[in-house]
Amino acid sequence: MKHEGPLPNQHQDYERSPSYYKSLDKALADYAAKIYQLKSGIEVTTHKEKVFPGRMTRYAIAKSPSYNYIKMGPREVFLFNELKKGTTLEDLNMSFFMEFGLLGDQFIESFINYLEKKDFLTTTYKNFSEEISHKLKERAFNATPIKKAFIHLRQRLLKNVTYAHGLQDKVTRSYKAIGFLFCSRPFVLTMLFLSFIALFFLPQIFMVPGKVFSLFKLNGSYTLGLIAFFFLRAIHTSFHEWAHALSVVHFKRTVIKGGLLSMLGVPTFFVDTNDILMSHRTQRIMVSAAGPLANLFLNTFAVFTLIVFGESLLPPLAINLLEKFIFWGYVSALLNANPVLSYDGHYIL
Repeated sequence: MKHEGPLPNQHQDYERSPSYYKSLDKALADYAAKIYQLKSGIEVTTHKEKVFPGRMTRYAIAKSPSYNYIKMGPREVFLFNELKKGTTLEDLNMSFFMEFGLLGDQFIESFINYLEKKDFLTTTYKNFSEEISHKLKERAFNATPIKKAFIHLRQRLLKNVTYAHGLQDKVTRSYKAIGFLFCSRPFVLTMLFLSFIALFFLPQIFMVPGKVFSLFKLNGSYTLGLIAFFFLRAIHTSFHEWAHALSVVHFKRTVIKGGLLSMLGVPTFFVDTNDILMSHRTQRIMVSAAGPLANLFLNTFAVFTLIVFGESLLPPLAINLLEKFIFWGYVSALLNANPVLSYDGHYIL
């Protein structure tokens, strides 16, 4: 049979009229509204386990009616209890965020998928995220360069993370080159002493009679002030995370991953130091404290630079930048050391 017209393109199905995208929106809404609930007849027992010397942790074992077993930590137990009464992925994500202060969409989907495979759910799970990702890639096949750029940007924003490759090797090399000095006891003790002394010079910097200190203006410009804020924040964040990574390597553990994380559109560096959880409590505390200490040590250097050189040798722009650097450094150190928030101070305790 002779074929008339152009050959069918397998990718044309994904470049459709607005009705196609309306159907996709409806599918997304149905996916978010789908209720997941545990089957009846599930048994759960709670146990204690010795994770670190002198420290116990609780975990739960659940048995499905078909004699499948799963082991759950605190976060899995929380989701498990929410699923007992039946809930949607949207509500589950919100409950998880309110409980732990984390966006756990991938974690939740992975856990529900695991429960479905182990025959714990009354509802069949469908990983819609993978299907959407596939359709976005198919749409990009015939897209113009501008469309491809927007699709790439949207995927980056959704992904929200850019990982640094070979981070463990890079941190190890920097530790062997110079980082071991920063992790040494004499350096840390000396800098702690100097950081304490630097506090007494702060009134001399910020409380000068007749001097107006502006956080968000630089040379009379808010635009320059905002650029300076991101630049100074990037310096503090980089050294903060680098200190965490160096301390992990110092205790012969592995920096699992790291890179650039976008939080509400603001880029920030991060490293995954969870491997230090396998070490004893003192080393875990030191790794958590390394970040805020790095901010304090940077501030100490900046304070003594201002005091020693002062207005006689430093231009006004440099003085303004150093003042902002010191202020945001102390804000970063205090914020991360706050035990109430889920930052370094919380894990130190």
